[in-house]
This record gives sequence, structure tokens and C-alpha cells, in this order.
Amino acid sequence: MGSSNFTHIENNYPNFSKNESFLKRLTVLVEKNLEKEQFGVEDLASAMNMNRTQLYRRIKSLTGKTTSQYIREIRLLEAMELHKNDVATASEIAYKVGFRSPTYFNKCFHDYFGYPPGDVKKKIATSHGLNKSAEEYNHMVEGKIEEPAPSPT
Repeated sequence: MGSSNFTHIENNYPNFSKNESFLKRLTVLVEKNLEKEQFGVEDLASAMNMNRTQLYRRIKSLTGKTTSQYIREIRLLEAMELHKNDVATASEIAYKVGFRSPTYFNKCFHDYFGYPPGDVKKKIATSHGLNKSAEEYNHMVEGKIEEPAPSPT
């Protein structure tokens, strides 16, 4: 995959700088390969027509992260979206975003977000000022429970 495959990115985002375009291309590549747990630094470098060292230096200078950290972050951000949308269990999501071990996924998720994947619904409810159980929150979001109307005073 050469950079010519990403011409659509430059065309669709004409105001992107070279660095933003580079990072967008990286992100697109990682997202296309999320379920492939073996997709890693070597694969990403090859797809970008760079060697590992060049890729590492460029990512490090732009993001402050290593290439592995950058890939892991994209996987974790996608996992968070899947958790928010309640599409699967934590283990299923772990495999869906390319982690071969749900235990390692839970550790990485906790390290990155500060809480385990099982607490996503609770954190969302808390951040919305709701003091409800996850089940009550799900029902409310789905429109099954209506919030009581404020009493006129």
C-alpha cells in the first residue's frame, strides 16, 4: 500500500497539514486492521512505505508516543466506542479490536482510561449527573423509563 492509496484523504481534507495527513493515514490503516491481532509495527511501517525506525521517529516526534503505543491507543479508543454503544461483552470487544487476551485488554484499558471496561456504563451515567444503576441508565437511554417531571412550585 503506497501513499497513492491515500490520495482520497488529502482530497477530502485539503486543510490538513502534512503531519495531520500522515497521522490520518496511520489511523485509517490501523482501523482497517483492528481485528488482526498480529497487525503491528512492522505491518504498519510496510503499509506506509517506511522502515520501522523512520516510522518510530515520525510518530514519536508528532505524538510523543511509540508506534506500539499509537496502535494500542487507536485500539483502545475504538474499544471505548464499542463499550459506549454496548455492542458486545468486554471479552468480545477485546478480540474485535485486536487483543488476543481479554486480561491484557482489561489491564491496558484500565491503564489508559483509569477504570476497567466493565465500568464504562457507570462512568457515562455518572458523567451525565445521573445517580442510577447501569440497568436503569440503559432503560432510560432506550426510552423505557421517563425521568419524572419537575413538580410545579
